[in-house]
Amino acid sequence: MDNSKVYRKCSKCFQIRELEEFPKVGSKSLYRRTICKDCLLKRKLEWNKTSAGKECKKRFNQSRKRRLGFIYLNEKSPGDVGHHVDDDHVLYIPKWLHDECNHPNQTLHRKLVQEKLKELNDKRAQDNKIQPSG
Repeated sequence: MDNSKVYRKCSKCFQIRELEEFPKVGSKSLYRRTICKDCLLKRKLEWNKTSAGKECKKRFNQSRKRRLGFIYLNEKSPGDVGHHVDDDHVLYIPKWLHDECNHPNQTLHRKLVQEKLKELNDKRAQDNKIQPSG
């Protein structure tokens, strides 16, 4: 083992891992969990399969749906899905584009979709400039 790195033993799988592989307890906390990221992910996946985990996820999704508004900005076409531009407004975009910009963080997901839409619009504008009018 390298002496410059700090190691810790996972209390679940009992493997010795680098300290960076143990998530922090809170976002601003100095303390780290006693189980590694892999074991924590497995535990979360197992929890989601239990009846209590399913009920918790259901309540979270219902709360999120109540918080979001549904003011549609354009017409729906076949193969489109609704994408919340902000908490109130929905823009229909192609499903492939929406799935390509998938991210669990809502803010980052919106940012990725906006960047991709801007790229597509810029590309479309360049294609229109190249084609001769007539």
